[in-house]
Amino acid sequence: MNKILTISFLIISFIALIFFVYTMTQSNSAKSEKPKDSTPVIENETDNKYRIIAYGDSLTAGLGVNIDETYPAKLEKKLNSQGKNIEVLNMGISGDTTYSALERVDFVINSKPDLVIIGLGGNDMLQSLPVEDTYKNLEYIINRFQNSNIKILLLGMQSTTNNDTKYVQSFNIMYSQLAKKYNLELMPFMLKDVALQRSLNQADGIHPTPRGYDIIVDNIMPHLMKFNFEK
Repeated sequence: MNKILTISFLIISFIALIFFVYTMTQSNSAKSEKPKDSTPVIENETDNKYRIIAYGDSLTAGLGVNIDETYPAKLEKKLNSQGKNIEVLNMGISGDTTYSALERVDFVINSKPDLVIIGLGGNDMLQSLPVEDTYKNLEYIINRFQNSNIKILLLGMQSTTNNDTKYVQSFNIMYSQLAKKYNLELMPFMLKDVALQRSLNQADGIHPTPRGYDIIVDNIMPHLMKFNFEK
């Protein structure tokens, strides 16, 4: 009887020892494993494909229309119909001001664009945020992109008459001032031929319909074609 108990004890002890060794091995392996980088980056699948990022607010995101009806999607289709090898990534976020967009600058840079189309400032204007702050935020964004050797097309906005005269004047010349200072290609008004046209805007009177986005793309093209689409 004692012999059986002794054998049973030895077997149990041996099993416990194996379990202990296995547990310690797994623990050490986990500790030595390097943490993965959680920063999201959009890789360029083909090195020879020219990458454009449309960086803006709801006018870029395409609030109220399907993703293939937004201006970035239509722009990519139009460019490639002319034999280009270009992808246009939509990085518009509804509600973004120039200040909130600052948080995304690193993500845009890490996505390795060749050119960025900046379409920001509309929400600043609608909220009557200080023009000097909007200017400084856009200036920071422009500097970051230029320091990363990223080309820029700047889309201007115009203030509504709800703001006072001084605000309207300061806001409306801000984009041309930035373009001149940093030698940028400027489309003076993103919503040219679309703003205030009921048939080209959704019920809110602010966001374009798919047809409105067609016109925006047609107006962007002459400015975009000034760039040399080479890597």
